[in-house]
Amino acid sequence: MFGIMRITSMSLNVATILIASTVLGTSENDQIHFFFHFLEKQKEGASAEMCLRHTLQVAGRAIFIATLINAGGFLAFGLADLPPVRQFGQLSAIAFLLSMIADFSALPAALWIVFREKPDQVKAEDKKKS
Repeated sequence: MFGIMRITSMSLNVATILIASTVLGTSENDQIHFFFHFLEKQKEGASAEMCLRHTLQVAGRAIFIATLINAGGFLAFGLADLPPVRQFGQLSAIAFLLSMIADFSALPAALWIVFREKPDQVKAEDKKKS
């Protein structure tokens, strides 16, 4: 967000300082749902790949729609006449979208790394070789 602010020559003010806490507090729910559904499938003994597939199928659409609703709502502030309020709305909407991208890319990648599992297809090929 600071990079976007720098490129667009936005100043750091009371409204733009509030963005991090606002977006973090709101997008945190997405990660909670993601982890809940991941662990739900993991309790059944599924592989990391199956857990991620389940999570994206169950929570993915809800995360996507909720993010669009939040971003759209904050984007309405972008129509304000007062520059700090306008900047708050625009940057918050962008931050929500970036958070969603991280939910669908960085979060699954991090879980994959933490569990250190091979993809299911590679596991099956390894079993055939032995």
